[in-house]
Amino acid sequence: MSTCTRCPRFDSCSANICPLDPKWPLAQHVQGERVCSFMAELVKPGGSARLAGSLSPEQLAILTRECPKVELRWGDIRTRLKASAKTGSRIDNARARFRPTPQGNQPTTLAEIFPEHSAPGTGALSEVPGASGVDALVEDAG
Repeated sequence: MSTCTRCPRFDSCSANICPLDPKWPLAQHVQGERVCSFMAELVKPGGSARLAGSLSPEQLAILTRECPKVELRWGDIRTRLKASAKTGSRIDNARARFRPTPQGNQPTTLAEIFPEHSAPGTGALSEVPGASGVDALVEDAG
């Protein structure tokens, strides 16, 4: 596989059929095996546009060209991609989980983050040295 078309998930993916691998027609798929997550995203509404942020233009073109060929060859993959097309985007879900909060709504102290632990005499955050300024902690979390 050339470095420009090599799948970005090559080292961690366990799908046996990689449409970015020019040798995928020689590979075998056994029913129940994992399906390429990029193919599963591609078949969703707006999938191509979302993948443009994860793949190079060349990789996206190859994926778009090869995905229908993979579907024609293996019924199990075709069935699973049809089911995937009806579910939400994993990319959108991940972006929503890690989207930073608007700047004006960010808490600036531990007491604002954990108000239930800010009462005096209860091991409160206000009694912890350095607990009043957590700007760096909040910025790292965003």
